[in-house]
Amino acid sequence: MRAWTACVPVLALGLALAAGTASAQAQGGSFDPLAAFRCERAHETANYGDAFSACAPLAEQGLADAQMILADLYSRGLGVPQNRSEAARWHRAAAQQGVP
Repeated sequence: MRAWTACVPVLALGLALAAGTASAQAQGGSFDPLAAFRCERAHETANYGDAFSACAPLAEQGLADAQMILADLYSRGLGVPQNRSEAARWHRAAAQQGVP
C-alpha cells in the first residue's frame, strides 16, 4: 500500500505534463517537460525568482500552467514587482485555453 501512495504524485505529474504537452502543441508550440517540472516545482516550493525564470519562456510558448503561475506571481508580487495588468494578461492567456 505504501508504494502505491508514493506513486500517486508522480502519476499526477505525468498526467499534468501530458496535458500540458497537448496544450502547447495545440497552440503550435513545444516545450521541454523537464522545464515544466522545474517551473511548477519552483512555484510549489516558494522559490519565486526561479519560478519566474523557469515559467516565463513556457508561458510565452503557450503552456497554460506556466501562464497561471506567472499570473499568480505578478498578482501577488512574488519574485517580481506586483503588476496587476501583467497578471490579468496571463490570466486571459490561460483562460483562452480553457483554464478557469
